[in-house]
Amino acid sequence: MNLHDKLNKEIPKELISWSKWVVAINFSAATGCIIVFKDLDAAKLASIGQFLFGAIVFFVLTVFTAIIFNLLLAMEIKDSFSLKKSHIILAGLQIFFFSAALIFLCLWVFWKYN
Repeated sequence: MNLHDKLNKEIPKELISWSKWVVAINFSAATGCIIVFKDLDAAKLASIGQFLFGAIVFFVLTVFTAIIFNLLLAMEIKDSFSLKKSHIILAGLQIFFFSAALIFLCLWVFWKYN
């Protein structure tokens, strides 16, 4: 087996591993945010709750995107694997949604402690 064939088999496996890691991180973060969101009193919920809610939404969107990415890669693992435009779009969406979630979380922390 030459190097090219070996890489064709390893790339999707590595991408699936990365995506599983993304699911675990985002699921944990969304769960933590939901617990905090649930415990906010009405006054704080009205003023800063939208940032925490936005973080939750984007963490959940990241999880769904990563699951779709995993399913797509798992269905396409074969000897002649090549990255397609759909793979790149889904990977980009994962990064975008995760970044947006972190921004909303940072905004929530900033407003909560200022």
